[in-house]
Amino acid sequence: MEVARPAVPDVLQRDMSATMAEFARGLGMAFPAAGIPDHVDEAGRVFSVPMSGGHCEIAAEPGPLRKIALLQLPTLRVRIAFIGGNQAQRRAFLTHMDLVMRRGGG
Repeated sequence: MEVARPAVPDVLQRDMSATMAEFARGLGMAFPAAGIPDHVDEAGRVFSVPMSGGHCEIAAEPGPLRKIALLQLPTLRVRIAFIGGNQAQRRAFLTHMDLVMRRGGG
């Protein structure tokens, strides 16, 4: 029996714990065809990433510091907008992006 997955919306938002430079580096590793520069400043950015059947506009802007006890983590507010592509292509795009940008811990 196949489990129904929720549809990937045209636009979704995420809060991510990363600096702009870390985010851009990970995005560039995930999608080399996007031509994302190796070095970016901490200002808000919009990245255009090609995908099967269309492209994706990813806007990132610095968010508030996330504080956990004495630990302070930078955050980004990320808006992902799909232009074209079907549900399978969008899901594959997000799965790949999440896999490449996952951090280890322990």
